[in-house]
Amino acid sequence: MYKVTIIDKISFLFCILGCLILGLVGLFNFNVAIFLTGGSIFLQRIIYTLVFLGCIDIIILLFRCGFLVTEK
Repeated sequence: MYKVTIIDKISFLFCILGCLILGLVGLFNFNVAIFLTGGSIFLQRIIYTLVFLGCIDIIILLFRCGFLVTEK
């Protein structure tokens, strides 16, 4: 069993944030990142980059835990 670190927990929160952002854009055409940053492109890129890095960390976590590896 793999111990989940604080970085993994933060990454999970970033993934949830990314899902909420994309869900609201798809359903209501409302972009939370633009709303939170006041339209600043630089801050939006920071938010999207953090979501991306968080999702990459969650994928790596799945491999470390053996969730995506099938044993024969």
